[in-house]
Amino acid sequence: MVRMAILCLLITGVLYGWTADFPMVFDDLFYLVENPFFQSNSPFVYWGNFTDFARLPFECGAEPDLTVNMLLRPLAYATFYLNHTLDGFEPRWFRVFNMLLHALNGWLFYCLIRRLGRVLESQGKMTASSARFIATGASLLFIVHPLATESVTYIIQRFTTMGASFVLTCLLLHFTAMESADRRRFWLATGSVIALLLGMLTKESVFMAPALALGLDWLVIGTRFWAATKRTLYLLLCMPLVPLMIIAVSAAQNEGQLNFVEALNITNVRGKPWSHWEYAATQSMVLLEYLRLIVWPSGQNVYPDPTVYHSFKEGPVWLAMLLLGSILGCTWCLRNRTWMSGAGRLMFAFIAWFFVSISVSSSFIPLPDMMAEHRTYLPSIGVLVMLMCIADRLSAISGIVPWRLLVIGVFCNLSVATCLRNKTWRTNVSLWQDAVTKSPNKPAAWNNLGCALIEEKGDLEKAEIAFRRALELEPFFFGALNNLSKTLLMQQRWRECHDSLVTLFERHPSALNNRQIVYWAGVALVGMGRHQEGAIILERILNDDPSHFLAAKFLGLACFYQKHFARARECLLLAEKLQPGDPDVMQALAMLKRQGVSL
Repeated sequence: MVRMAILCLLITGVLYGWTADFPMVFDDLFYLVENPFFQSNSPFVYWGNFTDFARLPFECGAEPDLTVNMLLRPLAYATFYLNHTLDGFEPRWFRVFNMLLHALNGWLFYCLIRRLGRVLESQGKMTASSARFIATGASLLFIVHPLATESVTYIIQRFTTMGASFVLTCLLLHFTAMESADRRRFWLATGSVIALLLGMLTKESVFMAPALALGLDWLVIGTRFWAATKRTLYLLLCMPLVPLMIIAVSAAQNEGQLNFVEALNITNVRGKPWSHWEYAATQSMVLLEYLRLIVWPSGQNVYPDPTVYHSFKEGPVWLAMLLLGSILGCTWCLRNRTWMSGAGRLMFAFIAWFFVSISVSSSFIPLPDMMAEHRTYLPSIGVLVMLMCIADRLSAISGIVPWRLLVIGVFCNLSVATCLRNKTWRTNVSLWQDAVTKSPNKPAAWNNLGCALIEEKGDLEKAEIAFRRALELEPFFFGALNNLSKTLLMQQRWRECHDSLVTLFERHPSALNNRQIVYWAGVALVGMGRHQEGAIILERILNDDPSHFLAAKFLGLACFYQKHFARARECLLLAEKLQPGDPDVMQALAMLKRQGVSL
């Protein structure tokens, strides 16, 4: 056990250690760096004003998911907050924490399979050699599999790795308790419940852990179903916690009104929500793609763009369901075959693990994205165990050692693939260039590429191309219109910026309440020579926020060009006070002085 723990740490360190200083990307910025609720001095006081905190985004025009995430996953956010307290938003220790969780998960996975293997050994269903081979091979493949990069290198997906840690700990303690004496059993079972409850405060998918415990007890250990249910009852009774938390958050967002439909759609897309039927129908194809990626991880993409199906009557959906059913059916038929030994039980139980653990994100409850690689992190365990059982049985039946050598070859290839995939996460630009190459019809990917090009390279021309491509795909895309307007403003293309903002205001009237966007409109008007119109807008901005340096600066310039020298003097002196030494402000003050205005 100790040697396996050290091996998991070493392999994880080699594959992921060099990524520690990669910049934060995508939702790392949205949920952490730019999240005003996370950065507050007391981010966890919301437990005292649950309803007010849930409704806060609606009041300030922010994305509701910012507080939904914090309310449903407080334990994960506590670890993020600890990282931030110790070292700000430097990515290194955020990622080191993720790496340690990944190594821990590999070891916990190994311990769980070894414990189940020992039970099969004691029943005469499996040899000690096969039990060790399956446990070691599956856990090491899990550690090196490139699909894990989105859960380890991508900082915000600590939700996934941390949730998996609690699931595996819960199951390991549960099965250890079942084999222990009465007094020790009580404390192990208590530890299992604590791990489950902590996991439920980390990620909603941990909700399925009791079902996994029941399935393994029934299908692997061979306990009769009702007896297994009784043995797992203390965990099953905890399952309502997550649904109740979701209902509570949904009710808080809806001013105390309990609405089951609203709760089911709490994570749905806000602008164009998926229907439950089209989401469920599409997931049948997505599940096949997940299985392919676990078996053959080529074409990984941070922003996949699967075809959306609207009904279960469509041919590809029927075919997908038939193939998925065939996988379950084949493993069910093999589970008690003599020549399969105990590996047959493991195969069916763990392919069932895949379907049960993925069901939270791939059922009829819509999530914002149809597909995401990090959702396979815990479910992949099931497929890897099945593959190792097949390799073990082929070796045993044929007597050919190369089947086991093949596993070593796969291990090496997956390690290389993980390193190559991690290179994609090196910068925001490389990540989104990869995404638009693989999902060229995904407008959000183009928008994110444009933002990355500005932030990392200052390449306004290429960023503009990316934003315009996003708008070709989705003309009403708020983010792309907003970013295109800002890019044109930065290039001082005032008229084009003004036209873009007019389109933005026409398509999204709520943008008129956004102070920053309205400020851009004022600056664009000043730049076009429409000084009076621009000055009216900038006066309003400055009245609302007297510390707005740029509003003071451009209002001063607008007033100067209108020859309102007294007001220009006030604004420019305010701008100089807010940000001393700005060359444009200094030049404007010098021009005022030449006009005989006393400074």
